[in-house]
Amino acid sequence: MFLTVMACAALAAALWSGAGEGRVGWDETLVVPAPLVGVLGPVADGSSLGGLLGEIDAAVAAFERRRGARGAGAVVVLVVVDSPGGMLAATPGLSDVMAGPLRERGEVVSHVAEALSAAALAAMTAERLTFEPDGVLGAAVTVEVDPLTGAGRELSPREERVALRVGEIVAERGGHSRQVMLALQAPTGLSIGLAGNGRDGGGEMILANDASLERVVARPGELLTLNAETARELGLSVGSVGIDALLVGEDGARAAAQRRELARALGVEAVRVDLRAWRAGIAEAERRERALEAASEAVRRLAAAMRSVRGGEMEAAGPARRALADLRAIAAENGRLAAYFDLSDERLAGYEAEIERLAGEGDGAGAGASGAGEEERR
Repeated sequence: MFLTVMACAALAAALWSGAGEGRVGWDETLVVPAPLVGVLGPVADGSSLGGLLGEIDAAVAAFERRRGARGAGAVVVLVVVDSPGGMLAATPGLSDVMAGPLRERGEVVSHVAEALSAAALAAMTAERLTFEPDGVLGAAVTVEVDPLTGAGRELSPREERVALRVGEIVAERGGHSRQVMLALQAPTGLSIGLAGNGRDGGGEMILANDASLERVVARPGELLTLNAETARELGLSVGSVGIDALLVGEDGARAAAQRRELARALGVEAVRVDLRAWRAGIAEAERRERALEAASEAVRRLAAAMRSVRGGEMEAAGPARRALADLRAIAAENGRLAAYFDLSDERLAGYEAEIERLAGEGDGAGAGASGAGEEERR
């Protein structure tokens, strides 16, 4: 969603980064959006957030200069999550950056547009979350799918334990219930009840996979999926607010309304938004998306050519070799893509050997048929 928005940002009248603005109000909190967008692994990883530290520091320094002698103000690093997920292996690095260097610079809040699969885990590193009005977080069950072939397989018990352990660590860092995290990762179901004085007495909220409790959020056998309302019920979300006008640098009535809503959600008097980290991050994400698409196209070409070669269409051997050469070049240049598509030397050599074997068999069969035809003519 936000990648599409930012692709048109060059047409915006102005993108405010704070330069040339007047003195910061005493009650203002600096909000620095940082994108966590695209597929985890090839597009979003620890380096995609860690690479924005310079821009975040510049935003904070400019904010403090404008505050003058009154000292440093509050800072919120708003990690905008718009990702379908990707590699579980990318989640620890993202979580490390969010819980480490970003948290050293201010409060880290995850703003959820779409946070699915591994992206849901990364988003839960933050202690507080805000949601787009149609934002969704969930589908955090880990599955093994080969991007090169599309084939899936069940995780081994050890792999399942590793995935659940990643969720536990993220929940601890964000201060969230392990019961909630487990319900996001496995179809345990989740219900909300009140202990003690009951509904009117303000008793303590309890969470369990017990469908007899007052509020069933996810039935046993279903994965927990959160929107702004269910996240608020579980104490995860501090508000629902659209920020699209802020992210493209609008400065009219709609942007002013979104600043007020964002301030209300964060529990502060007013916010000042600095876009320099956002713009740098989106530019890098778009570059990585283009590289991912080029690799995906080479994978599609190889898959189509291999189907044809295996079906006896030997004229497809040439396209298969060219696609294989492209993937070798991509793997040599981009380690993230090599890991995502599992473009190991051994695997690519296996495809090459299969192509040559099938092509050789096809040539032999053709020669045999030609010889038989010649003998018959004699």
